[in-house]
Amino acid sequence: MQNSFLVEDQKANEMDLGKFHHRKSPLQYENRKIGFAEMLRLPEKKKRKRLVAKRGIENIPILLEDIALFYTENKIVYAIDHTGKKNIVERNLSELVCELDDNIFFRVNRQYVININHVKSFKVYEKIKLKIDLKMEELNAAHIIIISQETAPSFKKWIHET
Repeated sequence: MQNSFLVEDQKANEMDLGKFHHRKSPLQYENRKIGFAEMLRLPEKKKRKRLVAKRGIENIPILLEDIALFYTENKIVYAIDHTGKKNIVERNLSELVCELDDNIFFRVNRQYVININHVKSFKVYEKIKLKIDLKMEELNAAHIIIISQETAPSFKKWIHET
């Protein structure tokens, strides 16, 4: 009795497998490859042009192109604009990076996101890391921005391609 059930199950499985093998995979059709790629592609989120930051009790709209860098200190995120003014941003760096244009902004480490238009130069630091010098000298004195060995290649690629 048990053997007949096993034989029937085996025959049913073989038939199912036979049907499966005779079907052509959708990936074999060129037009369907495009369809799957389109299905997998996430809708592109619109990148911000400005940000509302706080300075004291004021809410100030700032154009992102005017921001030299974002940094975090004591769990507070600050944006420093091209004049050197410090503003509080009510987002964490991870959320902020998702909204920024990655052709202009680069997250160099856990603490800093920099604007390519405010980078003066970069140089080798401790043989394997990079050190960023910004165009505003007062920022260089207050913020030593170091890029790790792991992030340095992607930073070099980003800065050369944008």
